[in-house]
Amino acid sequence: MSHSRAHTGSLREHLTYDDHGRLSARLWLNEKNELEGEGTYYSNGLLIFKATYHKGKLHGPASTYHPSGHIQSTMYHHEGHLQGERYHYDENGTVVQQETFHQGTMHGAFKSYHPDGSIAIEGTYHHHCKIGPWSHYNKDGEETYSKDHGTHPIK
Repeated sequence: MSHSRAHTGSLREHLTYDDHGRLSARLWLNEKNELEGEGTYYSNGLLIFKATYHKGKLHGPASTYHPSGHIQSTMYHHEGHLQGERYHYDENGTVVQQETFHQGTMHGAFKSYHPDGSIAIEGTYHHHCKIGPWSHYNKDGEETYSKDHGTHPIK
């Protein structure tokens, strides 16, 4: 079930509910019925995704959430594409993975972390392909595996 209601200015609020009457989405629509401003999405009454839209496309900061309500990931979109750093967090707020995007494609530094915060894996992507050295580390920081993917991306 959903309904829209007028709001001051050129935006109107659009609410969607699940079969149990719980809010599943709260969105803002512009005069062209495009998503505009902050959008929030819920599952079983709990916030799972919050993002900013412009002219119907994801544009600006966005976050996903663990069922506990803690942030699960943060990212930024530019005209509908992931851009810059995306971070993934565990329930305690510790970064577990960091990725770099350019126009929606993994492109740049990648790091994965052990639960204690030490680096587990690090390397570089070039248009979603591994390039250069990639290393795996144990919790003591000792390299356990390394592979050089060269300078030319191989899919």
